[in-house]
Amino acid sequence: MENSKKTYVNLSWIIYIIIGVVGFFLVRFFFDELNISTVYDLDMSIYIYDALIILYGFISCGLVYNLGKLIASKICGYELVYFNLYFLGVEKINNKNKFFFGLKHDLTCRVVMKPKKEDVNTTFPLLGGTIASLIALIITYVLIFALNASATTKFFFLVSSMFYFFIILLSLVPCRMDSLNDGFALYLLKDKNMKKVYLNNLHNLHALIDPSLDIIYQDIEVNEHPLVLEAQVYNYYSLLINNKVSEAYSLASKCYEDRKNLVLEEHANTILIGHVFNMCLNKENKKLKEFYSKIDINNKQIINSGKRLESIKTALYIFTYIDEDKEGYIKIINDVEKVKGKYKYKKLIENEETLIKHVIKDVQENKPEWNE
Repeated sequence: MENSKKTYVNLSWIIYIIIGVVGFFLVRFFFDELNISTVYDLDMSIYIYDALIILYGFISCGLVYNLGKLIASKICGYELVYFNLYFLGVEKINNKNKFFFGLKHDLTCRVVMKPKKEDVNTTFPLLGGTIASLIALIITYVLIFALNASATTKFFFLVSSMFYFFIILLSLVPCRMDSLNDGFALYLLKDKNMKKVYLNNLHNLHALIDPSLDIIYQDIEVNEHPLVLEAQVYNYYSLLINNKVSEAYSLASKCYEDRKNLVLEEHANTILIGHVFNMCLNKENKKLKEFYSKIDINNKQIINSGKRLESIKTALYIFTYIDEDKEGYIKIINDVEKVKGKYKYKKLIENEETLIKHVIKDVQENKPEWNE
């Protein structure tokens, strides 16, 4: 009997929003039933007021949580990689803090820190956000009741503070991976080997963003653990940077079956693209056609899209040898320069352009009629 592989739960930010909204209406119901508060003294729609409470709770909760992680990490000897506050942020490039505006990293509130030295505490930084949320929750309740606030003010802050309860609960779920790795705080405390992998991953995440840094290659066997898979993604990039192309794409294929355990969707997509391009490099067109016919529409869009620099080479190959779509092929080529300007891993641009040219040359040799 075949053993089933362990799958680590990766809660989407959508889940957080759903839980928060459901929790809000439950809390509001209990407040109304207990006649604790009323909001009818405000000259606005009750639904607009509720929306403001949810918006404030969601934003303030994310901000407090990540500031807690930032402060705890600083205390333990970490330095900033980037702090993303929805549309605003700051990142460290060439040892200087640079501010940015827009969706450079992701549409969330997220702080990423890396250790200045090898022997650092991982538990306190990972729990820093939880601790900050708990403190903020207590302070909110103390101030509201100590200052004898109005019913409207009490209602606003007490209901919005329910978001703290949810983030405290969700951040402490054992062995749950998210983009902050908080669910592994206690796990890393007891596993010293995995702690080293985790800290190297933080360095490598920064190295991908900052061209002045080198990626640390970690000699570690492929398995389904999320931290190990993340390390293999950085190994994959390291091999590409060092022009070990076949080894890089072979590694992606080894990780392909376990890619759903990866924390970031971006990394999972990288492994999918690498797996497909491994077949392209090896001229396994029959195998690729069979694979392409079985995968779902979302995965097809990942590997045949011209919106991401890494996927352009697979898209060109698929449009040529599977779909035989000359117009699609030409459109992808025309999108290269535009996509290149948005690619955040600057040191990999040259590698990707080389691979794209490799595919174009291959098409020119095998489809000479397309060059007319």
